[in-house]
Amino acid sequence: MVHQRRLKYGYVLDKTLLHRVDGLCGFYTGQPGDDKTKPDGSLATTTDEYGDSWAIGDRDCEGRKCSPETTASAFQLCNAIDAKPFSECHALVPPSGFMQGCIERACACLSEGGSEEECKCAALGRYVVKCLELDSSIPLQDWRVVAKCYKACPTGERYSDCHDSCEKTCDTYGHACPDVQSSKCSSGCFCEPGMVRKDGRCVHPDLCGDCTCEGYGDPHYKSFDRHNFTFNGECSYVAARHRDPRGNHKFQVITHNKRCNRNPVTMCTDGVKILHDDSEAEVRLLPTGVLMTLVEGAPLASFPYRDVHFAVERPDDKHVAIAVPAIYLVVTYSAENYGFTLTVPSHQFSNETEGLCGNCNGEAADDLQLPSGERASSVEEFGLSWQVRSGMRMPMPLD
Repeated sequence: MVHQRRLKYGYVLDKTLLHRVDGLCGFYTGQPGDDKTKPDGSLATTTDEYGDSWAIGDRDCEGRKCSPETTASAFQLCNAIDAKPFSECHALVPPSGFMQGCIERACACLSEGGSEEECKCAALGRYVVKCLELDSSIPLQDWRVVAKCYKACPTGERYSDCHDSCEKTCDTYGHACPDVQSSKCSSGCFCEPGMVRKDGRCVHPDLCGDCTCEGYGDPHYKSFDRHNFTFNGECSYVAARHRDPRGNHKFQVITHNKRCNRNPVTMCTDGVKILHDDSEAEVRLLPTGVLMTLVEGAPLASFPYRDVHFAVERPDDKHVAIAVPAIYLVVTYSAENYGFTLTVPSHQFSNETEGLCGNCNGEAADDLQLPSGERASSVEEFGLSWQVRSGMRMPMPLD
């Protein structure tokens, strides 16, 4: 049993059960025409007859009765499928086969206190979904306007009668939906085309920040694709940069490692520099424990700060965040654990980055790549290959 977003609970059966399962869910043959098969193998002529045939126990259930007046109203509501744009579906979903069930449902809707507008829109919506499930290219996008069956959605969303229920999110962007979890025709409010869902809102994929690299402590690294490793280099290294064989990198993030003041046998990241469009911003941890933030080499005296390239915030004296809004790059540094985080959107940079943070392609196995594109034989070789300056001491041996 599976549960899908905006759907009720349903059952997924293996094909080995074809022709071996029946009941209210239908006769599992792959053919919708025989779904109303009764226990004796015959086809029911009405939905009530079909449902009653699968009743269990000795208790009699009193069927719902619909007055002649309500039945007549239900017929008028359902008869709207004879007009355009619904007539575009007649070849796929013949009205004659749809009307009986439609009248029964509309009658029940009216009897339960639903307005004629509510019951009409529910009936027409069911017909539209049946049609679009068979051919999503049928031009029915304006039917709610024609029938005055409007649906309100939050800003940035639109109502769809036939949308893939596996809606793209920041977490699933760039990945195919599993067949079992995806319905190709689900109704509801969905993000506008080109947008994805993040924390319940619809945003542009650039705002996802779904590729995140971390470094902290001795230092330990966790790449964009969540590969963990330790590299104790004492130098400056390319943590991440946009890959361009001509050297026209959209950004570069350089980290600097040195022996920790409090424990000289270990390494600490005491500085991070961001390069973008021939401009630079930097955060340094001074030996006194003070964080200094510089833009174009000049220390910043007040926060928040913003110019054409960078936006800088310092929420307290231990943390700094530097963003490059043009490319949605965000780098944070914490003096508490000598840690940094580096976030970019996969929408722009999937498989387009290189450095200690890897390539942001969702595959951790290929993260340890040298600048040449070849795979490193060890973490030491990998780390050294991204050293910015030569003539520095070699990495400390790993345990």
